[in-house]
Amino acid sequence: MRFFHRTFVEKAIGSLNIAAERLGDDEAQATWAKLRSTYFRDGLLIDDAGLFCNRGWEHLKAMPFAPPYLLAVLDSADDRGLSNIASIWQINSLSELNELIGDTPDFEFFVWDEDCQYVINYEDHGVLCGAGAAKQWVETLKSKYA
Repeated sequence: MRFFHRTFVEKAIGSLNIAAERLGDDEAQATWAKLRSTYFRDGLLIDDAGLFCNRGWEHLKAMPFAPPYLLAVLDSADDRGLSNIASIWQINSLSELNELIGDTPDFEFFVWDEDCQYVINYEDHGVLCGAGAAKQWVETLKSKYA
């Protein structure tokens, strides 16, 4: 169902009073295209590390990356082609990012920075992945929890 996930995120932003700015459609698609060309091949993250963990999004509370954060959700759970995203929001606080993610249903999301230095992906089947600068962070988590 198109925009299903965006609706949940937008409701959570409103109810939690989070200062998040939704990127316009053209800017969001350009930003998403840049991220995809940097870290994805054939719809999959490349050169990444992954950690299987239930509620893995909770690890973002300790991620070592500074704001602002870009947050994207897929249009639907079956959009693994990664060609289209529902929306991208810019969030300027790690605590607000974590509050938002913790208040939304357990679906796939991506977090990265404006310069595409890293990307974090939480898959809807319980895998926290990191590429770029986030790869080492996820590998460190993996060594602690594996």
